[in-house]
Amino acid sequence: MNNIFTIMEKIMKYRYCRWIALFTGASAGLCPEFMNAIYADSRYGLIREVWLIDKDLEAMQSIADRFPGKKVRMILLDLSDLQQIKSFSLLLKTYDPYIRLMINNISKESIGNFTDYSAQDIEALININATAPVLLLKLCQPHIMIGSVVIMFSSAGSIVPLDDNGLFGSAKQFCYYFSLSIFYELMWDGIRIMAACPGHMDDMKLRNKERRSYRMNPLPVTNNQRLAANILKHAENGEASYTPGLFYKIYHFIARFCSHKKLMENSYRFY
Repeated sequence: MNNIFTIMEKIMKYRYCRWIALFTGASAGLCPEFMNAIYADSRYGLIREVWLIDKDLEAMQSIADRFPGKKVRMILLDLSDLQQIKSFSLLLKTYDPYIRLMINNISKESIGNFTDYSAQDIEALININATAPVLLLKLCQPHIMIGSVVIMFSSAGSIVPLDDNGLFGSAKQFCYYFSLSIFYELMWDGIRIMAACPGHMDDMKLRNKERRSYRMNPLPVTNNQRLAANILKHAENGEASYTPGLFYKIYHFIARFCSHKKLMENSYRFY
């Protein structure tokens, strides 16, 4: 009898709880495009609220203003501060949401030589690009139920080590392999997790000035609207990873077989 009541309780919670979509790193350029895709897709029709997490309140408010009539909750967190991230668990306990979609798009790119970074810079970069996505997933896991999707943003820059972008690429490679490593573990719980490895996006065009060579400049830039829709489609289809764009797919394929040292030597053409 107790088992029956437990099952009934889970069914009632599944049906009537607060369905949300959760975006971390909301100030990144993809967040509005993901929201457009969600509101246009009937699979996400039961989502009642979107939670945005970022330290830039003005950017989150700007995103919320683009969707009048939609319920958007803005959560101010510095994702480089692990103590602030841990405090997010209190909000989860208070509202007890059902996370239908979690998009972990926490990212901070910094181009420069390792010797130029301070210890604080290194700690912040690793926290934002590697530790924060995993810690947030752990905090949210009890609220991610059957049928949900988690998207962990890695980067095409994680495929091969880059000379002056090593901290970012290495941290994103950690996210990539972490996501793959728990793919089957979460699959048995009915949760789909996918590592997304996009290349240059619309909001990254200003990096032209920092590249050493213009022979292959600029690299292919992905349209944000199409990118968001494709990432959602591949994640819902249960894929473990997705690298958008033919150029980056070929690059990813070559990296499986070629010497990374040789590829690193040619990375000067790109950065």
